[in-house]
Formats: sequence, C-alpha cells, structure tokens
Amino acid sequence: MNSVEKDHPNYGEIIKTPDGRLVCHICGKAYNKLGAHVVQKHKITSYDYKKIFGLNVSIGLISDNHREHLHDMAIKNYDVVVKENLLKKGVNTRYVIGSKGRTREQLSEQSLRMLKKRRFNKR
Repeated sequence: MNSVEKDHPNYGEIIKTPDGRLVCHICGKAYNKLGAHVVQKHKITSYDYKKIFGLNVSIGLISDNHREHLHDMAIKNYDVVVKENLLKKGVNTRYVIGSKGRTREQLSEQSLRMLKKRRFNKR
C-alpha cells in the first residue's frame, strides 16, 4: 500500500515521512502525490485543500522524490515541455509591470510562517 498512518499535520504545516511522502491533513496517510490523493479520495481540489489547511497555494503537493522524477522527465522531453508548452503557451501567465501581486491578507498561514522565518534568519 502507498500509505501509512501518521499524526495529522497542524494547520499551515506539512509533515513528511522519513521516506519523503506528504501526510494528509484529513486521513493522516502519507502519499508521494498528495494532491492526486485529496482529489480522488476526499473529493476536493488540491487548491481548496491548500486553502482549508492554510497551505501555500503555489506549492505543489508532491514529494521531493516525485518532483525530482518529474524534473528528469521534463529535461528528457525538453523540446516539447519548454519550447512548445512554456515559451509559446505561457504568454498569458507572465508578469505584467504594474501588477499588484498578493497582499498580506491573501497569504496562506504556511507562506506567513516562511516569511517570518526568513526575516528572523537574516538577523
């Protein structure tokens, strides 16, 4: 089985098992692809899951091992992934000068903790 019973993570935090899998806030089981798990088993989108549990919506819900695997596949298929998908089809999502971005009120609990940690580590 792809999961093990673990303690449930607190609001705004992600728990990783020793082998790097992410623990679900709802059922406490660990997965390499937590986003796919919450969609299939708990019937909520990964975006809604992140909002409900105070996670940064711009961070993927996949293990580092799986992220590395996807990176390797992207490099292997560079011509399709980067040249066609990213450069041609990514025009509408590029930064526009004057964009206000996110305000502090729009940040997740996870993002706020990360920013506080960075601020205190600089001192």
